[in-house]
Amino acid sequence: MTDGRNSLTYKDAGVDIDAGEALVARIAPAARATRRPGADADLGGFGGLFDLKAAGFRDPVLVASTDGVGTKLKIAIDTGLFGGIGQDLVAMCVNDLVVQGAEPLFFLDYYATGKLNVDDAAVVIEGIAKACRESGCALIGGETAEMPGLYAKGDFDLAGFSVGAVERGHVLPKTGAMREGDIVIGVASSGVHSNGYSLVRRVVEQAGAKYDAPAPFDASRSLGEALLAPTRLYIKSGRTSRAAASRRTCRAPCPTGWTRRSTSMRGPCRRCSAGWRSRRGSRRRKCCGRSTAGWDSWPWSRRTAPGTSSTRSRRRARRRGGSANWRKATARRRWSTAGC
Repeated sequence: MTDGRNSLTYKDAGVDIDAGEALVARIAPAARATRRPGADADLGGFGGLFDLKAAGFRDPVLVASTDGVGTKLKIAIDTGLFGGIGQDLVAMCVNDLVVQGAEPLFFLDYYATGKLNVDDAAVVIEGIAKACRESGCALIGGETAEMPGLYAKGDFDLAGFSVGAVERGHVLPKTGAMREGDIVIGVASSGVHSNGYSLVRRVVEQAGAKYDAPAPFDASRSLGEALLAPTRLYIKSGRTSRAAASRRTCRAPCPTGWTRRSTSMRGPCRRCSAGWRSRRGSRRRKCCGRSTAGWDSWPWSRRTAPGTSSTRSRRRARRRGGSANWRKATARRRWSTAGC
């Protein structure tokens, strides 16, 4: 006799929970390696957390972007080459943030398949984590969906979501400031990237080409390898061009939003490690344009704002026992909320 209970399990229905947990355990170290100020990048919670204040922004505007890899995935599935697909997904999202002047903060991915292959999925998500690390954004979460009957055997799909931030007033493009004679900077691509692959696949099909044959335009690689070249990440080039073209001063914000104008200060920038020096009357400092080094370089300051009790007590102590040179330097300092 039976007790009338159904003996079917979730695994019998085609969903392997153990495989999903094995995938999370395998990709967790790669995700943790993407941690940055504002996110510890630990997986396992119901939602990913990010502390915007800890990231160093004062008056930020959030910028969000979502995208996928498209039918480039089909070439990766047909060839079994998944190493660059993760970077494709990240680049398609974070590049859209960069062109608006934003710094990528965090990323989430969605991996959907009919039958989970832990090895293939791990290669893809580890590629996502590597691209996040190169972009300076944290991989704070994602979703792995195993949906039997919805996808053909071996097929899967990807989607990504990224959020960045930019200080208010620095959002790009600044169309109102564009003038005739402005310089347009063009940055080379790494190939077709991840757009237009429906057309690419049709051309390959009509030409009767094989993905494992040498590429007609690059005999050192197969056609599949050439077409799967990862989408380039434009984070560094975008940041460099913005700093060179639109910044003339190095702002040094403190935690209260003050900025300082110094008569003679030296110190390294925390972001670009470049040294800089400002002189009395000079308004130019060579740096990446987002330095916060100046605040810590004040002899009496330990991340406290001017006018606070701890700051005043340090000032009084310095005046009582400080040298004449220190008193002269203090008298020349200027504080301004308007910037350098």
